[in-house]
Amino acid sequence: MSDEIVEQEEVVLEDSQLFCVLTGEVKKVTENEKNLQSVIRMLNEEYGFDLDDMERDFKLEYVDPDSGKPKKQKVELAVFEIGNPHLQENIIRICIVLDEKIKDTDNKKGIAATLENAMGAVESCEFGL
Repeated sequence: MSDEIVEQEEVVLEDSQLFCVLTGEVKKVTENEKNLQSVIRMLNEEYGFDLDDMERDFKLEYVDPDSGKPKKQKVELAVFEIGNPHLQENIIRICIVLDEKIKDTDNKKGIAATLENAMGAVESCEFGL
């Protein structure tokens, strides 16, 4: 065994920045980002989901039931079955975080429509928020 010392670079955050709990990346402080960080912490600390089983900004692929055309949709956070590859068919939880400017009642971009599309695209998903 080696007695190698690993030096870590010290990062100083500005007031408008935060560290992502999941990725360790520096992110701009926004309401959406604060909400997402809160959900990541809650899923990890309170519900016991491992950070390794989560992924930010996951792109779902599905066929639109109305048009029959292939579609893509980004979800802000996907939680996968324990220890499984980060593939769409292994998703068990989905989290959508929308800009506060988007109205809940928007039929295309509102939370209900967005979450319904995402949940419909992933048969293995048990819960969405």
